Amino acid sequence: GYAQAIVVGNTIYVSGTVSGGRTMEEEITNIYRRIERTLRVNGFTMQDVVKETAYAKDIEALAAANPARLRAYAGHTPAATWVQITRLLAEGANVEIEVTAVRAPRP
Repeated sequence: GYAQAIVVGNTIYVSGTVSGGRTMEEEITNIYRRIERTLRVNGFTMQDVVKETAYAKDIEALAAANPARLRAYAGHTPAATWVQITRLLAEGANVEIEVTAVRAPRP
């Protein structure tokens, strides 16, 4: 087993997230929706994301689908690493994205 997310203090670590889709852009859009839900239920937002790592079977398709990423972050630009891999654990998945978010301390 694994945890979808772990909160440590004001930081959340969201495990690699996958989703289906007919195109890379649709798959990425669905992944960001799932990540956003995970963040929200733990008191974070996409604006709190400071680091993202994406593992993709096709780095060119990932780059071409960047508009979906830009929409998900709505002008916020976290540090990012993209890695091309040959295989993901989830059968049929083309991309997996993990994020780390830090919530500003509340007064």
